[in-house]
Amino acid sequence: MDKEFEMLLKEKENQDLDFKLELPEPKNVAQLVTAFYNSRGGQIILGVDDKTKKPVGLKDPQEQEHKFVQIIRHWCKLDKEPEIKFVKYQNKDFIAIHCPKGKDTPYFVRGEPKPRVRIGSSNLPANKEEIARLYREGSSRSQDIYPVENATLDDLDLEKIKEYFKESKLTFQLEGKHFLDLFSNTPSLCGGD
Repeated sequence: MDKEFEMLLKEKENQDLDFKLELPEPKNVAQLVTAFYNSRGGQIILGVDDKTKKPVGLKDPQEQEHKFVQIIRHWCKLDKEPEIKFVKYQNKDFIAIHCPKGKDTPYFVRGEPKPRVRIGSSNLPANKEEIARLYREGSSRSQDIYPVENATLDDLDLEKIKEYFKESKLTFQLEGKHFLDLFSNTPSLCGGD
């Protein structure tokens, strides 16, 4: 881990990496974590001065880890917890936090109406296109399966549907109650007994 950690310290903050001397304000921590989850994942290294990149170390890494867990539990709803590792480097203590790319995007910070994304070394509110992409990426199911609220049979072109059933040979009973029952889990919803 020493060589890997040393390589990380040589990098600049970027889309995948953020340095913090210690944990910032809770909401800022949550914004950083959700931005990583909504983007392509990344690492947070605690104990490194983010301005000078000097590896200072942490006075009480266990306390910082405890605070971090409390913050994300309160401010974020994640489907998978970040991976937290305690690192000893040059006789100093650090914490390396790996945030994976989330599978159930978008992720939000409690109380914020827009999800955050990581662009360069910044955590920014997502724009309209990014929000749409996050919902598409996070949906493991086709959008066709979701019901359309307040829709009725009057919203359907029944002649086109009959034509589809004829061509597909899914059913030959295309008249009356049976045909309408195909659109309902309960026959009584379509006027049947």
